[in-house]
Amino acid sequence: VIEYSSRVMEIVVEMRLGAAVRLLRLSLGLLLLLLPTLCSSPVFPTHPSFLPQTFRARGPDGEKQHFYIRQVPGDGACLFHAVAVCLRHKESLGCHPDFDAEMEKLSRRLRKISVSYLSRDNCTLVMEGDERTTTTSLLQTVAEHYNMTPERYCGQMRLTHTWGGGPEIVAISNFLRRPIHVYELESTTSSGLGYLSGRRCFQLKVTACFGAPYFNDKSPLYLLCADGRFPHIDPGDEREIGDHFLALLPCGDSSLRRR
Repeated sequence: VIEYSSRVMEIVVEMRLGAAVRLLRLSLGLLLLLLPTLCSSPVFPTHPSFLPQTFRARGPDGEKQHFYIRQVPGDGACLFHAVAVCLRHKESLGCHPDFDAEMEKLSRRLRKISVSYLSRDNCTLVMEGDERTTTTSLLQTVAEHYNMTPERYCGQMRLTHTWGGGPEIVAISNFLRRPIHVYELESTTSSGLGYLSGRRCFQLKVTACFGAPYFNDKSPLYLLCADGRFPHIDPGDEREIGDHFLALLPCGDSSLRRR
């Protein structure tokens, strides 16, 4: 199983690609349990896999955003599960599907798509902003970091419970021709009234907008890369590098009902 760690930053320096800094730091891991964590106004979507509140966020241009967070299984494939949830949400037409056999099938397909796309020979990859690289260059760099061949890396990534991360996000974004915005946890101080005022809480901040603005003709998918212990940790205690992906759904979307 391929594990992503802080050592990935060394690759980034060599590649000299700012977007790669954020994509290669992303990793997958532990299963989250559902409990509320401080922040923003409490909202309770009817689907049971949502955390029972909204979370404030700082967007790409510093704009204020609010998201619901939906949990996905932490079985080593949570990146692909989270993307599957976001895609099904786009297609749900007013309902939010359960994580059922069809959702699992889509998640497995996304894994295969990411590996197949990265395996293409010298295909241009849109990273973030004006940054570009090629599939061959990215795959070779990642494989060398883990002291394996590109073929072995792809073989490992095809396994059901191998953790996916930044390279796979970039591949999926380019395949879908859709931006994927990645957020992380940020500890902050509540500005609420009364007893909530001044209390530490979590909000979200965007760390990467892969595929933007090149694919901005389509609405983005939103992911949260968080400490696998979240929300069972106090603000300020979170790990710098996340190890679990969750789906983010913008507040205001009508499709939060259970189908």
